[in-house]
Amino acid sequence: MEDINQLWQDRGWNEDLTAQLFPPDIWQHIINEIPLITEDDNWDHAWWMQSSTGKFTVGTDWELMRHKEEVTELYRSVWIKAARLWKKFSDIAGVRGPFLQIKWTIHRWWNANCNTKLKPLYQAMPVFIPWQIGKARNTIKHGAKFSFWRMEMEVNCNISLFAKTKYPWLIYLPNTWSEILLFLHQYKPTIHAQVVKWTAPTEGVYKCNTDGSFIGETGSTSCAFCIRNWEGDLVYAESSKLQESNSLLAEVMAVRFALEHYLNNRFTPLLIETDSLIVNKVLQGHWEVPWAIVMDIKKIRMWLIIWWR
Repeated sequence: MEDINQLWQDRGWNEDLTAQLFPPDIWQHIINEIPLITEDDNWDHAWWMQSSTGKFTVGTDWELMRHKEEVTELYRSVWIKAARLWKKFSDIAGVRGPFLQIKWTIHRWWNANCNTKLKPLYQAMPVFIPWQIGKARNTIKHGAKFSFWRMEMEVNCNISLFAKTKYPWLIYLPNTWSEILLFLHQYKPTIHAQVVKWTAPTEGVYKCNTDGSFIGETGSTSCAFCIRNWEGDLVYAESSKLQESNSLLAEVMAVRFALEHYLNNRFTPLLIETDSLIVNKVLQGHWEVPWAIVMDIKKIRMWLIIWWR
């Protein structure tokens, strides 16, 4: 077959020839589905073309077939204002853009050169700005209006509230991003110092100081005590790592180990001091014994009775 005209007969399909040239399902489809074409002087006329030349690519054909919706100018203005918003806050902070992908945006803000007080605020900024851009888009979607000034003020408000939550002792913290940066750059904490003196006991008396510690992050607990004579010379010191899981038990165990060492070595007379108010009040009988240290307090009181005898 050289020309499709060979398949036509009397303004219709030549069914016999079509059946010979094509499989049954194909020629039945041609007969039933493809309508007759009326005669025309231009047989190869293009009834539809995307361009005047008739040429196309996969990309241009996709743009035509996907039925792209018209661009909403209000939505476009959101992204224009979004670029201004990023530039506004990044220029003040000294963080260089462009901020096209959230991954690199977070990387730039989190690795920016700033002091320790500003680090949490720099890490929070890539959250507050996209949140505000999303709110602006949602505002337009529901028929309301927004402005760049409102977006800027809300970001300032959010970062200010975050800073005041992070540093509640800074009562004069300002409310705008530029002023917050300047304030925290110039901030110098007030250092308070308290002198702690070791008071020597009377002559002939030994003094024992106890201490317990618990680090919540690592879960490590330890206690220690030291014994000095009336001249302040160190006589004995000991520290132990414990399995207990709170500081109160550590303080009690420090007193218990100190008393146990006294009973075994007889440093007499001995004065024991602890920096734990709870342990001090409980041993003096002013406060009730917490259930977690009942057994240890009973043991200490029993040793104290033996000591006083």
